[in-house]
Amino acid sequence: PRIIQQLVPHVGGLSPDALAALCGSHAARAQQLEVAQSTELGTSALEQLPGAVTQAVKHVVEAGKWDFEQVVRIFDDLGRLGWYREAATATVLAQCMQTSLLEPHAPLLVPLARACAALRVHHAPLLHKMVLWHCWCHTYLRPRPLPTEQVDELLEFAGHLLELSFQSLELQGILAEQLRNPNASPRQVLALLAALARFSHFPPEFKEACAKVCAESNSSDLASLSPADLVNAFNIHLCAVFDGPAALKHWL
Repeated sequence: PRIIQQLVPHVGGLSPDALAALCGSHAARAQQLEVAQSTELGTSALEQLPGAVTQAVKHVVEAGKWDFEQVVRIFDDLGRLGWYREAATATVLAQCMQTSLLEPHAPLLVPLARACAALRVHHAPLLHKMVLWHCWCHTYLRPRPLPTEQVDELLEFAGHLLELSFQSLELQGILAEQLRNPNASPRQVLALLAALARFSHFPPEFKEACAKVCAESNSSDLASLSPADLVNAFNIHLCAVFDGPAALKHWL
């Protein structure tokens, strides 16, 4: 706290690299920090730090001193910290919208979506842009079938969009395609079904994949499900019963 007290008045004068390092170090121990989020004018150094940092981030982004990858990483750090300020967020979003997404930017889609979800930023034009680029990457850059680690990446990306209640038929189509992916583990198929159910999207492959997962219920992969995975499994039944087609409801 004493170091932060000395630092806060000088945050605005930090170099872009030093400011990025400050955000990254605090984000790495975000759970240990108890920072008041309700006010910009707190009395303690910890309460003043979010406002000082986000104001400095705004100025650096406006000055164009970070490339797009750095902007996304900083935005992700702010999301992990829960440091939302309207002015800084608007500046970051404007930069994201102005940037043409290229092949090297593909790995940035998940952290960008994660930051939006963490800060509850439902910027429809940006989310649509991200989904279109993700679908383009899936069509032209990804191997077929997707390897296991890229199925996890797809699930994480879709999960953040679900948190923001953003619907995309293109993304739902990619999720449905993975139900028949031989590289997808039973746990991943279960997660794909849960995501599709929460999107209220029940393609023809849905019932077949449900039956297959049920048949493999004794597998070690399914036996090690986390509590969150089990909640998702219940969501499959719950969403399908309310929103699924009549034949699927009857089968369930």
